[in-house]
Amino acid sequence: MNNKRRIAWPLAWAAEWVAMLLLSALCLFAPLWTRSYSLVQGICLYGILPVAGLACAYASVRQGVNGLLALAAPPGALIVAYAAFVGTLPTGGSCAASFFAALLGSAAGVEKNRRGK
Repeated sequence: MNNKRRIAWPLAWAAEWVAMLLLSALCLFAPLWTRSYSLVQGICLYGILPVAGLACAYASVRQGVNGLLALAAPPGALIVAYAAFVGTLPTGGSCAASFFAALLGSAAGVEKNRRGK
């Protein structure tokens, strides 16, 4: 029997949203502080955010969040942060990369939970 204490799933889901919103905002402003704007923007949008979305989705599913709810947070946070700070929607490629990485993370978390029982 698993004796690990689990936090309530709404709190885990809210923590996932907050983490992804903060990281998305940081990745939107990070290219402004460097000289090679497009290189840093590409690394942030296509490298850092998908990996963080994968990790956040996996961790929140392991804490008891439904896989589909955990899947929605990384691309949703990217869209919200982009719309709030830039005023437009992000490119389809960055949303797709974030979505597919979150899909992989939530599926891995669901499978790990299933095998753990």
